[in-house]
Amino acid sequence: MTRTVAVNSSLVLFLAFALMAGGCVRYSRSDKTTSASSSATDWSSYVDEFIDAYFTAHPDFAVRAGRHEFDGKLPDWSTSGIANEIKRLHAEKDRVAKFRNSSLKENERFERDYLDAVIDSDLFWLESAEWPFRCPQFYADAIDPDVYVSRPYAPLDQRLAAFTNYAKSVPAALMQIRANLRTPLPAPFVNIGLTTFGDWLLFTRKRCRQFLPR
Repeated sequence: MTRTVAVNSSLVLFLAFALMAGGCVRYSRSDKTTSASSSATDWSSYVDEFIDAYFTAHPDFAVRAGRHEFDGKLPDWSTSGIANEIKRLHAEKDRVAKFRNSSLKENERFERDYLDAVIDSDLFWLESAEWPFRCPQFYADAIDPDVYVSRPYAPLDQRLAAFTNYAKSVPAALMQIRANLRTPLPAPFVNIGLTTFGDWLLFTRKRCRQFLPR
């Protein structure tokens, strides 16, 4: 259970970093374009690029962070999708390492070290612990529809459209999850799966039956 908490903590910490970085660079598209064109090695530009790439790889996380152009999307949890994410994170770690202390301000050095720690955390759970293949809890936050149901971030019809797209994405995601998990799972992990997905499955079967494979 400690490892499960660490997975969730990584996401919470990254959101804090994204908000901090977003405040620093004002996260406007025009600023981003100008900054990127002026210097490819500029730290603020890189932070923008990293966050955009992270949100693309983790659209569920982007939605919870308020980026609703990602509404309804789920990560690619196929074997190749997970391998590509590991490869992407290693490439990002190499890029981060190129930002030397001498080229950064004090707050940027902190941000660089923080971002590097986030990458290390994600790589640990994906690559070393192999958590997508060992524990159902890995998928719990991403597949939870609560953001569409409980958070009034948009008019109801817009949230309903987002939820509908999410529901259509669920069957493929569930097949990927099932293919990933190595059975037999330890009994505690089976219980985690039942706890995590039990109520969600009841809700899905009653409310979203038309989107499920027959």
